[in-house]
Amino acid sequence: MRKVLNTLQSTWLSARNVTEDTVYTCVGHPLRADIDSILTRLMNEDDFGVCFKFIQDLKILKGLALGDILTEIHTKIQRVKFPPDVLISLLIKMADSEARLASGCSERSELAALIAAFHLARQQIDITAIANS
Repeated sequence: MRKVLNTLQSTWLSARNVTEDTVYTCVGHPLRADIDSILTRLMNEDDFGVCFKFIQDLKILKGLALGDILTEIHTKIQRVKFPPDVLISLLIKMADSEARLASGCSERSELAALIAAFHLARQQIDITAIANS
């Protein structure tokens, strides 16, 4: 409870307006809207470079860490209807990226690995759909 009160007080002192966005900004977590737009790009963008630039620019603009993005995306993809084998493969790749980040690997290379993992998952879904038809 003390942590919640401290967060609310800090948010009010810094922004004079306590909203979901100002609380997320105060504690340094990515906004839900930002995670949704990143996930949309990861799920739909065919051009690797465009996806990389979008996420990298958003990270710089908002001061986001890739580890925080990975944590939030992990929560979101649990709700996406992936085939189980595709979801497991994607989660393993994300866990590997998170472990490499924790051991000091470059965020740029791990962002590239994240985008590649989603591209591979999309290809696996396409192959599964073709095999089932």
